[in-house]
This record gives sequence, structure tokens and C-alpha cells, in this order.
Amino acid sequence: MTNGAPSPAPPSFSAAERPLLQKLLAAAEFIPVRMSTFLQQNFFNEAAGRALILQPPRRFGYHYLRPAVFAQPEQLAMEMKALLDLFTLIARLRTHRLIYLFPPGLQAQADMLFLSDGFGHPQPSTAHVVLNDKGDYTFQPECIQDAKDQIIYRGMRLEGEVYELIHDQVMGVVYLSDEFRQLMAEDARANAEGAASTVAGAAALHAPGATAAAGPAPPPPPAHRLEVPWRDGRVALAGALLVTAVLGAAAWSFQAGFQETPVSATSPPLALGPVASTASAPLAPAQAPAVAQASSQVAAAVPSPAAPSPAATAIDQVLGFDISKWNGQAGDDAVIDDSLASFVFTRASYGLSLDPSFARNWQRMAGRSTLWRGAYHFFAMQDDPLLQAQHFLKVVGEASPQDLCPTVDFEEASLPSRGTALSVAQVQSALLAHLDYLERHAGCVPILYTDVSMGNRYLADARFSRYPLWIADWTSTQAQPTLPHAWAGVGYRFWQRSASYTLPTTPRSATDLDVFAGTRSQLQALRRRGK
Repeated sequence: MTNGAPSPAPPSFSAAERPLLQKLLAAAEFIPVRMSTFLQQNFFNEAAGRALILQPPRRFGYHYLRPAVFAQPEQLAMEMKALLDLFTLIARLRTHRLIYLFPPGLQAQADMLFLSDGFGHPQPSTAHVVLNDKGDYTFQPECIQDAKDQIIYRGMRLEGEVYELIHDQVMGVVYLSDEFRQLMAEDARANAEGAASTVAGAAALHAPGATAAAGPAPPPPPAHRLEVPWRDGRVALAGALLVTAVLGAAAWSFQAGFQETPVSATSPPLALGPVASTASAPLAPAQAPAVAQASSQVAAAVPSPAAPSPAATAIDQVLGFDISKWNGQAGDDAVIDDSLASFVFTRASYGLSLDPSFARNWQRMAGRSTLWRGAYHFFAMQDDPLLQAQHFLKVVGEASPQDLCPTVDFEEASLPSRGTALSVAQVQSALLAHLDYLERHAGCVPILYTDVSMGNRYLADARFSRYPLWIADWTSTQAQPTLPHAWAGVGYRFWQRSASYTLPTTPRSATDLDVFAGTRSQLQALRRRGK
């Protein structure tokens, strides 16, 4: 990346962690997989003697082990450590943006989450849960019994910090970043080279005439273990709570209405820092009067079918348009007539679809060297956020010197019109994954388009404020737009001032009019950098 805060340094992994990570790579390399399915295959299963039941509406669950484990304190302590190590590892992967978790779909999920290959079609009721066709069941939450009423599992209650850690890492579909794949490939090569070196050394030592080297061989350097910045580093507290939770008794109430949520508002941050470029900082006080004056000129011109005089506006402010297939002839004229516009955004894609006007608009703008061109993607929650990002970048293609950073359009229509309502956490998780992927692969911090209502409802998390804001606020009276709370102290970069601006060549066809909060030379701070 050449703009914005650098990504966290990739972590190293211990010898105990590598086999699980290689299994994760094999499971999700080509097809995304539910994290719960992966964990069931590799941790919570009958062969390992482990099971897990979570009840999100009550915010607690139980981790089950074979009864014999509870009679052996050392083994029980090892199992508790293994549980925490597993979920803090997943949190590390997410913190370093090596994997992503987000909603598996828009349909309602099961009322409860059961993890074990021994659980087949569990049947919850108000009194107990029948877990499989064999008749295994749980009546009291601290144990699971078979059809003969013999206890086959005992449970540790998970609540508070422990539950939140486990819940946040279990829910959702896991996608691997390209960086994770590369890291695993490098790790595999390093291990292979190390093994080959060891074998060669042993062969040389036992060769005829070989003598042992003086002194013992130095031990291999220990793998670096990064601390997990999860919940302010309170993993130790989670461990303490887990210890005290062994065999904890509590009332178990089976309630419907559970829907998976992938990342809560308090989940591990994506380690996104502020934009480093001073050119993309908020407007300096000295610039404000000029922009206010320019805004008033545009305000007077917006209702008029005639464009503002370039001589009256170009000195004070930088104007532009944004177009899509809906703009018709006005969109064509916005691209052709650059006497007023310093920049034009054109829609490239929406969801996993292509805007049919994009290729023509994009090519025509490429021939106008004085025009900054930008492509935007209409984000749709019903489609996979990473596939949307990949599709968007594929449509736009390689960067040219006049390209602005990719832009993401997030508004009311981005949400599904039907089906289960999405939580704020679900929306934030998917949108952050989408933005992060674009930033990594476009080499710049994406621009984010939204309005005040959607911004305050879904983008209040401070992590969104690092993205340059393109605010939609259609007004002919205000000198400055109203901003969402997250950007109140940061400012905006683009202002969509009108959705019904008419060019003199097409008085019956309207387009959107935008104002850049800065000078034309400052636009280059938002350009896309090629790799």
C-alpha cells in the first residue's frame, strides 16, 4: 500500500498452530466454508471427545468434554488452554486481516448452534434437546446423557468474556485473504527446507569419517507469538472465567429467534489507522470561506437549467459529476464537456452485476487528459462482499494516471428489500471486509459514499471515519453539508450537492452535481496507485 496506515506485520505461527492453519487453507482455499463446520471437523468432534453448544439469545453456552477428563486436573487444564488457544488464534488471523468472517446469508439461522459430528439433527424443546438418532440428549445444561441415561459428556459453562470470544470467532463464513495463502506457502517452504537441512545434517554426521561438532547444537529460535488485541487484551481474564466455570450450574432455557451474527461491535478491530496523507486531511480554516462562497454560487445554479459559468466557479471550487446507466444523454455530455467538470465518477458495477454504460464512459474519459475519472461500485448486502470487490476491480482493470481511488456506494438500497433484517454488526462486518479488500488490492484508501441517515445508523463505528467521505446532501441553501457523526471531526472530500443538475446541452435530462472539498491539485492525493 502507498496510502493510508500500513497493515499489521504478519504474525509467525508456532509448530502447534501450523497444522491447523494448513487444514484451514485446504478447507477454504477454493470454496468458502462455515467456520462452525471447520471447527466441528477439526476440534469439536467425538474423536477428540469435545462438543460445543451455544445459545446466542442468552449469551452463553457449554463446552463439553468426556467425564474422565474432569477427574484429571492436568488434562482438564490442558483442554481449557487448547480451547482458548484455538479462539485467540482465530482472533489473531482476523486482526491481521488474514481471514474474514461475515454473514453466511440472509435467511434466519438455527435457534441454537451445535458443534459435534455426534450431533445429528438436534431437536430442541422447552425441557430438553435430543441430539441425534441414538437418543443422546441434554436435560441439564452441565451434562449430555445417552439413551440409557449414562453421562457421556460434562460441560463447562461459557459466559461473559469467554463466551464473547468464542461466539465472535465461530459465527459466519470464513474467507482467506491472498496474504494468508502466501504466508502459508512460505511457511510450508520454510518447513520443508528446514526438514531437508536436518536430514542432510544427520546424514553428514553419520557418514564415514564424520566427527561430531564441538558443543551442543543451538536450539531453533522460538516462534514469535503476538499478543491478541482482543477486548483490550483481556484474554487472561477470559481464562480465569473459564476456570471458574467448570461444572457451573445454571438454568437452561431453549428459545427461538437465534440468528448468526458474524462480528459484534466489540469484535477485534481490523487495525485500521488514520489516513497518513496530509493532502487528504480535512479542509483548513483558510479554505473554508472560499469553499463556502463557491457553494453558494453552485446553490444558486442548481435549480437552473443552465450550468454555472466556468469563470465564476472554477477558481473557487472543483466541480464534477457522477453518472450511471440511468443518466442517458446527460451522462454522455458530462463525459464530453470538461469545461466545467474537473472529475467524473461513473458506476462500474452493482452487486455482482455490470453497469452497461461503464465501458463506454470509462473509455471516453480516458481520452480527456484534463479530467480525473473515478469508478464506483454499488454495494449490495445480498451478495458476497469479497466477490463484489473482486468483480469491481476486474471490471475497472489496471490503474491509469488519471484514475481516482475506487469508490463504494452504500445507501438504503444496499440493504435487502425482503427477508430477515440485518443487524448493524452484520452490515459493518461485510462492508469493512469489502473496503479492506479494495484497499489492499487497489493501493489506496477507498472513497465511501453515503448519506447522513445511513451513515449515522450503520457507519457510526470509528473504523469507517478513515475512509474519505463522499456525502450525499441535496440542498440549495446550505454552504456546507451535514455530516454523519463518525466524520464530524474529520470532514468530507466530496459533496453530492444535487441529484437533478441539468447541463445546457441536455435541459430535459439531469445528472448529479458534486463538489470537491479542496483544490484540483489536491485531487491527486485520492488517485489510485498501480501496483
